[in-house]
Amino acid sequence: MSRWQAKKIYTIKQAFVDLEKKGIIIKVASKKGVVEEVPEVYKDVDEVVDTVVGAGLARKVIKTKPLVVTKG
Repeated sequence: MSRWQAKKIYTIKQAFVDLEKKGIIIKVASKKGVVEEVPEVYKDVDEVVDTVVGAGLARKVIKTKPLVVTKG
């Protein structure tokens, strides 16, 4: 889903509720950009890594899990 599609589908309140259900805590000065950050707008990281490795551009060394994201 694109960010544009997310803006058409999600309300700000719904985005906060869905993110909270997934254990994602949001702290923002302005709530208007939150809808653009719902997990559905991001590509699957495993698919991206496999594509890059398959193209010979990189190799896998470690798998990590993000704990904090800052935007701005």
